[in-house]
Amino acid sequence: MEIKYKDSIYYSKNYDGNLPIVFLREIITDEAKFPFLGVGGTIPMVIPAGEKEVFLTLQSKKFEDMAMLVEIFDEAKIKICYSSVYKDYWTVEKWKQPEECKNCEKEDLFKTTKK
Repeated sequence: MEIKYKDSIYYSKNYDGNLPIVFLREIITDEAKFPFLGVGGTIPMVIPAGEKEVFLTLQSKKFEDMAMLVEIFDEAKIKICYSSVYKDYWTVEKWKQPEECKNCEKEDLFKTTKK
């Protein structure tokens, strides 16, 4: 997974755990403003065919928390690379259909350092 936000790029390779949470912890520095969030699985993971995986859920009922997350994720560009068990590789960006690609690891589509 890759998240581009303002002048930074966050890569799941660089972090243990759920990248959206790590990303939010880095940009929301005021702990009092950090929303109560639920997390999905950690990357890498196996998702059965036809299933969905939720990476992040808002547990808070506060409008301010929802508005803040909508503003952040509207500006963020998120890309996920995944493969089938048959080694078919795909990338998906928010609001776009998945596109077949070459092996993300071999082609180094996702760099190993945060910019």
